Amino acid sequence: MTIKSNCCSCNSSQQRWADNNEPRSSNVPLRIDMHTHIMPPSLPDFSKLYGSPEQNGDDWMTLRSHCLSSSGPSGQTGAASTKVDMYVGEKFFRTVEPNCFDPIVRMKEMDATGVDVQVISTVPILFSYDKPIEPATALARYLNDHIASVCRDNPQRFVGLATVPLQDVSRSVAELRRAKVDLGLKGVEIGTEINGCSLDDPKFNLFWEACEDLDMPIFVHPLGYELERENKSRWGNYWSAWLIGM
Repeated sequence: MTIKSNCCSCNSSQQRWADNNEPRSSNVPLRIDMHTHIMPPSLPDFSKLYGSPEQNGDDWMTLRSHCLSSSGPSGQTGAASTKVDMYVGEKFFRTVEPNCFDPIVRMKEMDATGVDVQVISTVPILFSYDKPIEPATALARYLNDHIASVCRDNPQRFVGLATVPLQDVSRSVAELRRAKVDLGLKGVEIGTEINGCSLDDPKFNLFWEACEDLDMPIFVHPLGYELERENKSRWGNYWSAWLIGM
C-alpha cells in the first residue's frame, strides 16, 4: 500500500519564505538550530493498515483538532483552535502549537529569534519501534516524505533527518537508502534503545555500516519521561534523558 502525504497543504500555495529574506552579510555567522522536531498536521490511522487494530495494536498516535474548552483536551465542545491534540490510542498525550507542524509559522519564529536554519526530525513518540513492522515501515515512510517536502519547499531554511523502523534492521537500511537517495535527507534520528536492545547490540551492525556508506550522520534521541514504556530506571535520575541521553 502506498500512502501519499497531504500533510503539506500549508505549503501548497506559498512562495518560499526564504525568498523574501534580505541577503545575508558574509560577516554574519550562520545560526543553525540542530535539535528541532516537526510532524505532519494529520496522520492516517495506522492501526488499520496491513491488518486490524487487534493485530496492530490500538495505541498508535493520532492527531485531533484542539477545541478551546476549559474542561479538557479535544473531544470537548468549544471554539476551534489552530492547535492540535496528540493522542496515543485514546489517551491524551499533549497539545502542540502550530509551530510544530506549520512551516510558515516556524519560519516566522525563526526570523524573530535569529535562527537561519533548522535541522528538523520527527517527534520521538512516533518512532513506533514496538509496533508490527508493516505499519511501522509505512509510518516511517510517511514521516520521511513529509520532512523531505518541507525541506524541498524551503531549502534555505530546513535540513531534514529521516526516521527508520529499527525493530527490523533490513527494513531500516532500505528506508535509510530511500531517504538519502530519493528524498535527499541528510541524516537519521534514532532512539537510545529498541525494545530493550541497546545500540551496541551486534544486530545493528548492518545499520551502522549503511549509515557510514551513505554518509548519514546519526542523531540519538531518548523518548523522555512521558511514556510508560520509557526505561525510567535508566534515565529517571537527574534529568539524565536530556543531559546524558542526548
